[in-house]
Amino acid sequence: MFKRFLVLILVILLVVPGFAGLAEEESRAQTVQALNALVEEFLKKNEYSYDFADDTFTMDFTLDSALSSCEVEIRVYYDAIEVLCTPTVRAKEENREKLALLTTLINYDIFYAHLGTKLESGTFYSRGMQLVETTLPGLEELGVLLHMPLNYLDDYGDGLA
Repeated sequence: MFKRFLVLILVILLVVPGFAGLAEEESRAQTVQALNALVEEFLKKNEYSYDFADDTFTMDFTLDSALSSCEVEIRVYYDAIEVLCTPTVRAKEENREKLALLTTLINYDIFYAHLGTKLESGTFYSRGMQLVETTLPGLEELGVLLHMPLNYLDDYGDGLA
């Protein structure tokens, strides 16, 4: 009798953490769904045209600087929203290290997003991110999150191109 009781206790101890893991996964899926709905509401409210696949919103933006345009990806995670703006312009091989230095110097001066460089390909980007812990961002916060990386590409685009 005691052995059966001990086996039952061990089985319960092994199964209960599994239920907690399932609840956590369900909570994460609900958060991603809520964030996707929030981003979609923001984009529709501002009449942006976009494509959506795999929790990623994709669109093209025209810039006022020498960069002329960029592709914007808004990626939704269970704990964050990321905005990645990548211009179509690429740095020539002989200018890639200079571009990396320039983006580093610019990053010293900016706050809401940062610039990055991929030396191998000559691509560069502006990236903003907002962590989501317990409170979802509002539409105003999404506006800042989207527009600040774009503004930085516009502000510094002539030097980056």
